[in-house]
Amino acid sequence: MRVEGDHPPRSSASLTQRRQYLLAALGSLAGGLFQPRAAVASQPALPSCSASAKSTWADWLSYKSRFIQSDGRVIDFSTPEQQSTSEGQVYTLFFALVANDRAIFERVLAWTQSNLAGNDLTARLPAWKWGRRPDNTWGVLDPNGASDADLWLAYTLLEAARYWQEPRYAALGSSVMALIEKKLFVTVPGLGIMLLPGEQGFKVTDKTGLTRWRFNPSYLPPFKLRYFSAKSRSQSWIQLEKNSLTLLRQTTQQGYAADWVTYQVSATGEGQWLAADTEKGPIGSYDAIRVYSWLGMSAGLWSSREKQQWLQLYRGMQQALQTNLAPPRLVNLQTGQQQEEGGVGFSAALLPYLSAWPEARLLAQQQTRIEALWDGSPARVQSWNYYDAVLLLFGRGWLEKRFRFQRDGALQLRGAC
Repeated sequence: MRVEGDHPPRSSASLTQRRQYLLAALGSLAGGLFQPRAAVASQPALPSCSASAKSTWADWLSYKSRFIQSDGRVIDFSTPEQQSTSEGQVYTLFFALVANDRAIFERVLAWTQSNLAGNDLTARLPAWKWGRRPDNTWGVLDPNGASDADLWLAYTLLEAARYWQEPRYAALGSSVMALIEKKLFVTVPGLGIMLLPGEQGFKVTDKTGLTRWRFNPSYLPPFKLRYFSAKSRSQSWIQLEKNSLTLLRQTTQQGYAADWVTYQVSATGEGQWLAADTEKGPIGSYDAIRVYSWLGMSAGLWSSREKQQWLQLYRGMQQALQTNLAPPRLVNLQTGQQQEEGGVGFSAALLPYLSAWPEARLLAQQQTRIEALWDGSPARVQSWNYYDAVLLLFGRGWLEKRFRFQRDGALQLRGAC
């Protein structure tokens, strides 16, 4: 069974690094707070990208050189299996679309389909994990899927079809969307239609008739669910969007997001959210950090009042940063206890979230911390961690206005490569 978020520990910033970004943060605040750029025009067409234009997104170039093989495989070098995941492949497709890098898009898509989906994404959702087996052969390590990657895959294919005027992507994206509805939608008593994290292992019924479903809040970006409900106009997708927002509202504790949550239904049909997930416990860490990103990126979907309500629900991380320069790597949702410092990716993941708050000081602090910990030098790139890298591309790419999500969830690109 797949358990998302089992990433190897990231090292904390060294004392020297911490002093560096503390001094830099003080200097930054003394010199003036970060000022966001002006709003961009709605739905620009992507320009063609020259080689010089592509170099303007340095984080993407570093990511390509470090993690993407020539055949389109995206490698997480921090794992002993040298694994590739559906998440990593699909995030990379999204970044390639934002960068207007169609050559990389094609290679990554082809590798994903051939190796994770039995060469047919119209019939099979991708397996979540591929890598080196114990006998030193290479192939699928876990055939179970991951619905976060499936949603990103359908979304990116459909939006790539729109921007690049490619019907093949539209057909493939629609097929993936249909497979998600067929294989991963489930009706939960008391909740309605929900999205399973994968096909197997996330619903368990014991001998007494007690049934438990496990869900991952970071798999449910509001902008993406809005997009699918608006595009399909299907009651199933509309209900999924509504019910997923209910999950996000009801599972926050002390203002923090959880990695995993469990919903329990008794034999008599009474349902409730458990205070602690049955496997991970009441923990917010590597998975939950994405929830803050998605909420910040979804701010354009909501009215000012709705946005403030969401921010107040997930205020814990903002409050933690009032007294700490670094976000916590792990939070106990029941006690509020924080453990260790999150790495550079944690700071990057919070950039969209912090940009939605009226106070710019905390945003400036995290930007300064990122600059102190990540300089993009060749030596730093070679030691770069996969998960930190994708969080950086999402967070800084968002703050640089390389992409936005409109009120219907559709992708809006700046046009820079």
